[in-house]
Amino acid sequence: MNVRATVRVGDEPDDIVFAGSPRQAYVSVSQEDAVEVLDPARPWDPPVAIAIPGDGRARWRSRSTSGA
Repeated sequence: MNVRATVRVGDEPDDIVFAGSPRQAYVSVSQEDAVEVLDPARPWDPPVAIAIPGDGRARWRSRSTSGA
């Protein structure tokens, strides 16, 4: 493995999980009580969409709305 890029995700990133289709990286950011969602192919792209389900418990951000 080689480091290809360094991406800032907030104060004290704690863990990372790769999941989903298309594959995304989920990074827990402990000091911000947050989860960053990144596209591993384009981790520097800014988020452009957010969704909050009717129960208000979960929040999801998207870095792309086109699927391209």
